[in-house]
Amino acid sequence: MTKITAHAGCEGTPPGSREGIETAIRLGADVVELDLRLLDGVVWLSHDMLDTGRLHTYLTLEQALGLFCGCNAEINCDLKEPEVLPYALETIRKMDLESRIIFTGEFDPDLEQGKGQYRYFQNAELLCSIGPEGKLSRADAEQMVEHYRDHAADIFGGYNISYDMLTPETLRLLSGAGIPLSCWTVDEQDAICTLLWMGIAYLTTNHVRYAVEQRAACGGPFAAGRYL
Repeated sequence: MTKITAHAGCEGTPPGSREGIETAIRLGADVVELDLRLLDGVVWLSHDMLDTGRLHTYLTLEQALGLFCGCNAEINCDLKEPEVLPYALETIRKMDLESRIIFTGEFDPDLEQGKGQYRYFQNAELLCSIGPEGKLSRADAEQMVEHYRDHAADIFGGYNISYDMLTPETLRLLSGAGIPLSCWTVDEQDAICTLLWMGIAYLTTNHVRYAVEQRAACGGPFAAGRYL
């Protein structure tokens, strides 16, 4: 079953805010995305560069993780800078949440030695050198399959990819090979339904309520929408 990931700022809430995290949890998101940046040894929630004059308006990672007490939601830590990883892990391990963590973004395995309990989904464009407007070719998808089979490990969960980069052929190829995909950011209703029907591993969306409702309403396979 596809897990629904709440995009930072879901349902019109401020990105990186307490309200956004609490809204995602309340609506039944399986995973909540946190965008992480580092400043002076402290990990902060922010998609964009930090404004040092407004640090009081940001949540720290430790403050954000405290909001997950009493729920079972996983936490997608999207690293906006590779240097964040060891600092984020220190906080995560202190709060005993490592088994619920998924890393995406600028993940550099060389910055973390040893085997962790977390998982990471490698950004597909970093492997295939796809531009922001590019489409995943069949050759790219085959390279992803080969790379996944060569490097599959407990912490390597699959690939993080913009659904705009996928084509019907490459989505079917990757799904058929059993490659777990975390697709972002899927807000169109047809695309949400189609990717749920395809059974991808994770679907990141701003429209958590709609995605959760559509998944619950699925008594059988979705009729593929206009997306494919």
